[in-house]
Amino acid sequence: MKVLSVLIALPLLAACATDGAAPPLSSGAPAIAGRHWVLVELNGQPVAATAREAYMEINAEAGRVGGSGGCNTFGGSAVVEPGNRVRFSEVASTKMACMQGMDVEQAFFDVLSRADNYSLNGNSLSLNKARMAPLARFEAKE
Repeated sequence: MKVLSVLIALPLLAACATDGAAPPLSSGAPAIAGRHWVLVELNGQPVAATAREAYMEINAEAGRVGGSGGCNTFGGSAVVEPGNRVRFSEVASTKMACMQGMDVEQAFFDVLSRADNYSLNGNSLSLNKARMAPLARFEAKE
């Protein structure tokens, strides 16, 4: 009986073993990945007019984020983890100057550097820092 118990437990233990690799993406990750997220609010205020649409798109499988800050295009690393955790790093952008929206763009890039989690409510995505009020809110554009 003891031998049978050990034989049954071995595959279960092997399935739980980890090699230190990052955990697989949570089932919620695809909900924010692969969508066109238009920036609609920064620090609780509606987004002012920009030269172009400010948006981002997350490719969780490739670990990348890209989009437009409203003037310049940008790209960087994105890590989406279980528990609605997200990290953006190495964000770089083109360096054009625009007549309007440069302040929005700078605030948007600042949000990307500070955000550590997200919340999703239907077609609305919020980037947050800890338990503070949302840093930015986006609407999915189909």
